[in-house]
Amino acid sequence: MVQTCEKLKQDLKKLEPIEFYMKYIIKSYNWYFEEVLEREEQELINITDDFKEIIMKNFNVGFHSVQMVGSAKIGFSLSPRKSFREFIRFDSNSEDYDDKHDKVSDLDLAIISPRLFEEIWAAIRTANKVQRLPTRKYNSITNAIFNGYINDSSLEYVTGGLHLVKDTINSANVELRDTFSIPNPISYRIYRSWEDLENYQLIGIESARRNLL
Repeated sequence: MVQTCEKLKQDLKKLEPIEFYMKYIIKSYNWYFEEVLEREEQELINITDDFKEIIMKNFNVGFHSVQMVGSAKIGFSLSPRKSFREFIRFDSNSEDYDDKHDKVSDLDLAIISPRLFEEIWAAIRTANKVQRLPTRKYNSITNAIFNGYINDSSLEYVTGGLHLVKDTINSANVELRDTFSIPNPISYRIYRSWEDLENYQLIGIESARRNLL
C-alpha cells in the first residue's frame, strides 16, 4: 500500500480522530518498513513482530508495550510546524556527517511502561534535589510528565542506576540497526499508560485536522 499525502489528508477530514488513530497509528501498516526498508506488504507483520521483540527484550517490557509513531509510521508529519512534511530519509551520499544525521527524521518509538515511567521520574526528581536542573528544561520535563510521558532526552539529567536505561537504549539501537539496517536516528518516549499515548496522539490528530478544515 503506497501512502500519499493527499490520501492522508482525505482521511483526516473524513475520519474521526480515534478512527484515524486506529487506522494509521495502531494497526500494523508501517510506512518506514515498506518504503524505506523496501519490505513487501506480506512481510510487514513479521518484521513488526521482530522489531517489537528486540525492544521487549532490551527494555524488559511486554511485547504489546511497543508502538512506532510519528512520520516513520505514516510517512508524513502531522505536526503543524512541519506542514505534512514527508519523512526525511538518511542520505548516505552526503559528504557532511552532520548533514547525514541532523537533517533527517527520527524513528519515534513509544514504550508503554508504568514501571519505567515511575523509575525515571523518581530519578529526575532526585537529580533535581542534588543539583537544580535548568529551569526551562525542568519545566519542559514536568509538562511532559503531566501529560504522561518522558522523552529519552531527559535522561541526560539522570545519574546512578538509571544509567542502565541509557545503556539499554544504546544496546537496542545497535541490535535494531544490525537486524534491519536502519540508518535513521531512533528516539524513545516512555508513556505511563496506553491512555496517555492515545490522548497525546489524538491531540496531534485533532490539531492537524483543524488545519485542514
